Amino acid sequence: MGLLALVFGELVGERLAIAAASIAGLCTAVWPVASDALWQHGPAIMWVSGGIWLSVRHRVASGFAFGAAIITRPHTAFVAACNGLWQSFRDRSIRPATLIGIGSVVGLGGLIWFNNQVFGSPSVAGGYGDRFATRMASLDLFDYAGNIALVFVHPMRGILVYSPFLIALLPGLRSGWRAAPAWVRGSAVGGLLYLLLQLKAEGYSGGSGFWGYRYPLEAVVAAAPLLLMSYTQWVARASQLFRKLFVGLLVASFLFSAIGAVVY
Repeated sequence: MGLLALVFGELVGERLAIAAASIAGLCTAVWPVASDALWQHGPAIMWVSGGIWLSVRHRVASGFAFGAAIITRPHTAFVAACNGLWQSFRDRSIRPATLIGIGSVVGLGGLIWFNNQVFGSPSVAGGYGDRFATRMASLDLFDYAGNIALVFVHPMRGILVYSPFLIALLPGLRSGWRAAPAWVRGSAVGGLLYLLLQLKAEGYSGGSGFWGYRYPLEAVVAAAPLLLMSYTQWVARASQLFRKLFVGLLVASFLFSAIGAVVY
């Protein structure tokens, strides 16, 4: 999570940035999923973190990092697009979106070329074929709404179940949003769109044979800078009792992750 520490370092001091990155790595499902098997999520998280960090100062390089993320998990394109567009809106210039878009489009082209070579079709879906398109076209909104709810609260796959410290950050999202720079806002919105698309195309479960949740990991990382802003604007200014509660939730989150990483 070194790249994420660099991302956080754009917002807070070094010690808090390292602590926040450690929490992101050890108190979420990043730890048990990365230690379980060669899932795509580890590399995707690395590239998304690099893309977000580079977007602050080196936008062309940021685009190529996002391009690598797109090759790894195609719908991380939402994070790249929203990051660039949000900065363009702030600057009232197309330049940020264009610079970030260059490398992102190269990554998308590489993905399509690879799928054409391996699967015989120049598509984004690759080996999944028409499966994603069929689910995306489904009008069963009740099932979709259920996926959205379950990805947060399902006892075996819920984000808030395995990482309960996030519950304490939710009330501070509004104040964190107001204080956040454009790249933080864009990345968070892109992560949300990534997750919504994932839940429409695949559901919430992520399969079996792993501990915690895996589908939302890229979204959690994309939203991590905003969550840090929520901490600085809300938790750090809250009562001593609430801060103690937050620490308790962090300990619980760490223990839940450790069970998956060490025992499961």
